[in-house]
Amino acid sequence: MRIIKEGRVVADGPVEEILSDRQLLEANNLELPLSLQKRELLSGGTMDDISKLHHLLQHWAEHNEEHTRTYLQWAGKAESLGRKELADLLKKIADDTMSMDSLFKKAMEVCR
Repeated sequence: MRIIKEGRVVADGPVEEILSDRQLLEANNLELPLSLQKRELLSGGTMDDISKLHHLLQHWAEHNEEHTRTYLQWAGKAESLGRKELADLLKKIADDTMSMDSLFKKAMEVCR
């Protein structure tokens, strides 16, 4: 497994070794896939499937905002290059992505 940051390989090794190095993952803004995480609850025990789903929905919602900003940035770049059709499509993708926010919030509420 390789971790690449800003076009450079920062780690290369067996998957188990890379995924067990929490400091390496955090330094590169990575986290274990939810399916590999064992989360301890304040009330004791570990997270059940619905709690995992709630956490995952929260994660998706957070990244949804980041993706929207990225689409809009690229729409601006496309526009500045005279690629109006591409810019319009990227803006539409951004709008559709933002419209999913309310669905993420509703799904998180239903999980509770």
